[in-house]
Amino acid sequence: MLSVPVSWRTRDGSGTLDGVLVLDGASLRLQYQTLDWHQGAQHPNARELRLSPEAIVHAEFRKGFLWIAPSIELQASDFAALATLDADQSGHLSLRIRGSHRRAAKSLVAELHSAQAEARYRRWTRDMDRMASAAGTKEEGEQGR
Repeated sequence: MLSVPVSWRTRDGSGTLDGVLVLDGASLRLQYQTLDWHQGAQHPNARELRLSPEAIVHAEFRKGFLWIAPSIELQASDFAALATLDADQSGHLSLRIRGSHRRAAKSLVAELHSAQAEARYRRWTRDMDRMASAAGTKEEGEQGR
């Protein structure tokens, strides 16, 4: 199970969310808590967001300008889920990574791409099996006439 510590700023810039991005095979989990800049207090209740590989439209590891600010860029088809994170209004989330976690972040994104490919393959075989069984029942109906 791969995990990477991440952080991102809220849309209005008034706070920071810190958390851990975890890929556990079945889903991508983001466990996080907020830090309020105005009061300087970290909210004690941790929250969790789960995204299935099918719900992630785009995932990319970015080295950052001069390799200084690496990040993981995520775009999901589940806008409501990312809206709870106070992410970008377009369903886009840019997670900042510490430089020491670059290798783990690259591995996580590569594993996520593999999980997405596997999910697409399962969906494709399921659809092909369904179409084959529908064609088979149609042929049996025509032969019975």
